Amino acid sequence: MGNMGCGEVRPGLGSCARFAQGCGEVQSGQQLSFDCSGKSPGSTGFATASTNPQANPGECKVLVAATEIVKLAGISAYHTSVILGSREYYFGAEGVVSAAALWSHRKAKGAGSNATKILPAGISMCKGGAMMEALQPFFVQGSYDVLHKNCNSFTDAALVFLTRRRLDACFTRLERLLRAAEPISTGVIDKLVRAFGTNAGCPGGGYQVNPLAQGFSVDDLVETLQH
Repeated sequence: MGNMGCGEVRPGLGSCARFAQGCGEVQSGQQLSFDCSGKSPGSTGFATASTNPQANPGECKVLVAATEIVKLAGISAYHTSVILGSREYYFGAEGVVSAAALWSHRKAKGAGSNATKILPAGISMCKGGAMMEALQPFFVQGSYDVLHKNCNSFTDAALVFLTRRRLDACFTRLERLLRAAEPISTGVIDKLVRAFGTNAGCPGGGYQVNPLAQGFSVDDLVETLQH
């Protein structure tokens, strides 16, 4: 993580390096089971008490799962999702999906060891169903765009809804740089699309902004959720 600019932090999870010290790392495809205590049977280093305190009855620990998908010019792109209890919540071409924990990360293509990091993100009284009901209108089926409205946009919004924290900026650094460089970055975006294994927003194989994602701003959504 040293070359990912993780010192660049928005209010929220804090530096990736700091949280990586207290998180678990699993290989894609490894079977894990979770509960609201944040413990993972049979694993070690998974969400220590110092980084993710014990939940009280009725509360559930919120975890972020992050898998490196591709690295371009030394900057990593990530697939992220939110884990509550034994369920994972993520956003893709099919909209907001609830699945068994780490399901979407098993499908992810990645560089190197394709390790998935599990990061403690806080504690919430909110349940997954309530989160889905609140966020689905903003993340409808078919509105996915690899650059403007992707899995990280949803994870960011979900964390705000659940914990009032934001996703660390290091997980979205590459996409933010590419957005700032449009349309010059189109060729690089095509590589990113292939790495994510989706043609959403890419009719005919070349990247075009998904019309259903135009005008979307996760920052605007976060501001709405915070009021």
